[in-house]
Formats: sequence, C-alpha cells, structure tokens
Amino acid sequence: MKRLLLLLVFCPLISTAQFDEVGWYSYGYSLQENWGNDVNYYYTWIWPDSLTTVGYSSGPGDPWMHGIGQVFDPTSGWWDDGVLTPIGDDQPYMVDSVRLWYRYFRIQEEAPDTLIMQFFKEENTTALYEDPWEGDPTYGGRSYAVIDYDTTAMRSLNPHSEWIELLDYEDVYDQGTSKSYFIGEAIDPGEIVAFNYTYQPGNPFNEGDTLDWYFDQVQTNYINGFHGYYFVDNDLVYETGIYNHGIIATDASRYADNWNGWAGQYWPGIASGGGLYHADVDFHISVGTHIQENEGSLSMLNAFPNPAIDKVTFKFLMEDSDRVQFRITDTQGRIVAEENWGNLSGEQTRQLMIDHLQTGTYFYSFLTENGMKSGSFVKR
Repeated sequence: MKRLLLLLVFCPLISTAQFDEVGWYSYGYSLQENWGNDVNYYYTWIWPDSLTTVGYSSGPGDPWMHGIGQVFDPTSGWWDDGVLTPIGDDQPYMVDSVRLWYRYFRIQEEAPDTLIMQFFKEENTTALYEDPWEGDPTYGGRSYAVIDYDTTAMRSLNPHSEWIELLDYEDVYDQGTSKSYFIGEAIDPGEIVAFNYTYQPGNPFNEGDTLDWYFDQVQTNYINGFHGYYFVDNDLVYETGIYNHGIIATDASRYADNWNGWAGQYWPGIASGGGLYHADVDFHISVGTHIQENEGSLSMLNAFPNPAIDKVTFKFLMEDSDRVQFRITDTQGRIVAEENWGNLSGEQTRQLMIDHLQTGTYFYSFLTENGMKSGSFVKR
C-alpha cells in the first residue's frame, strides 16, 4: 500500500533577498551535545489509550503517551553553538521542514496504521507562548501551551496544517530512523511554532495485548506499535517558550473530563509530572534578510516522480517574466545543486539528474525577484 500524504493548508510563496543562515535546530540535542547538560535519550510508545501492555524496567505497565511533539522558539540562546545561532526577535524566518525520529513495528497485516502530523502557528492555539509558571517547584519555571483537543479525533482540529500518512511494511524500522515533512512557512519575527504527531492503530487490539517486542515476559498477542524518541532534561533547564508538546495517555477520557478543567484542550507543557521531556523533533530553518509572504509570479510547481531514482522533473508556471534561480539542499542545509535559469515566462519544464546523490530527503527552492517556492523529494 502506498503512503498517503495530505497537506491541508497551502504553503505560501515568500519573498527573499538572501538566506543568512540555514540549518537544523533541535532543542534536546542542543542541550545534550552543545551544552553538555545531563540529558537522557529514550523512546516512548505512541498509543491512543492504556488498554495494552509494554515492558518497563520495573515490570509490565501501560503506554503513557498518545502524542508527542516540540515547540521551536527562534530566540532561544540554546542554539548558540558557534555554528547555529539564535534568531533575533526582529528577524523573520522560514520553517522549511520538520523531521521526527521513530521506530515502527508491524505484525498485523489486515490494515495500515495511521500517523498524523500537525503544525501550529500562534494563531492556531489558545496560548502557545507563556511565561514559566511560578510557585510549586514541581512545575515552577515551566512554560506551557493550551491547544484545542478533540476527544473523538484524538488530536487538535485547528492546526495550521496537517499530514496524514498510512504506514505499512515499507515504513518498518526496528533500529530507529527519521521522517522529514515539508512545511514551507514564512514566520513573523519572534513568533514560535509547534509540531505534534499522533499514532492511530488500524488493526484491532484488546486489553492485555502487548506493543513491546522487546518485553522479556512471554506475551500471547503482539500488535503493531510506533516509537517516538525524546530527551529527558535531568538538569531541569526551564526557559520561556521551550517545552515538550506531549499528550498523556493515562486515560484517554481525561481530555473530555470537566473535573480537572481540561475538557476539550490539553496543556502539554505541564502534563508530565516533574520531569522535562523534549521530543526529538528537528526544525529545518532558513533565516533571510527579507522574508515575507508574497504571491510572487511562480505557481503550479510539481516535482515527479517522488520518490525518484535517477532524475526529477519540475513543472511550473511563470505568470510574469522573472529571473529564476534553482537550488537543492540536503538535510544538513548544504547546497548540493544550484543553477541560474535566467528570465523565464509561461509554463516551464526542467529535468535534473540526481543519480549522483545519496539516498535520502532533499529540499528544492525556486527563487525569483518577487517570490520563492519550495518543496522536497526523496532520492532512492
């Protein structure tokens, strides 16, 4: 079965004079590798309720998260590692793509499972950026978010954009890998964004079934399962606007209960007890001198086949005559191809050989005097 990737919101063109900085930003990784904080790295089973069983060091238990994600704060000083630097609160930037790290196990064959990814801007939340709490030391210093939550759909119904991907045997990885998703959003100066994903099983399950193929105790019924990776900040580094975006699965009904004031919403920044958990979600960011939303003159952009083996064909329409510069970057932000196509107008087709590129995800950009359009493709 082929994957289904659905983007619900059109990604606007942006205008840019130049990119001052391009790279991957990961808060948990920066805490651990760039600053040497006491940070552990774990996986968690993403599951919609607590009927099933997983193995912990203390014995069998319930899965405890049915969603995970992370917030990106462009002004955080934790990006300053000599290569990547914080983005000034007066600088617009572009979220090119988001990358999540996962493992996926599949034994049931009847139906695909579903991975749902959601991207949020501040306008899609009740409160996405708040000063840290004060008072109780268990929660003191912790920023938080409030996002609408639908208990039937088990996700927010008000994201800025959403992707739905069907998982089958092509997606199985038992040693850990990553998926990248094109965002292509111009963000206003100082605005933070968030990315969240949830997993919904497509096959039946019963109480007592086990998700954990590594569980030492003999189990009678293994079912498909999905891992999300996360960092545990043991030093409890509290910072405004930096928090995990997880949804707790202790009881799926808790987000419908009024007794705790959480009905119809979740507060992911405060939902995980006294720990600070940061999802291993990376944001690929471009910082430009002049980034702003702009319709430009470029439209009808398409790249095929995708995935591709030896060549990719790009089709696009230049509504007005404009100079076009073409660029491809890898997941590390390095330019691997760049061409200047001069002034173009009307419907255009360009073909690029990619047989020399390594297998993986790549990002392409069409830059003109009046706008820019970006996308991604996979090289197999």
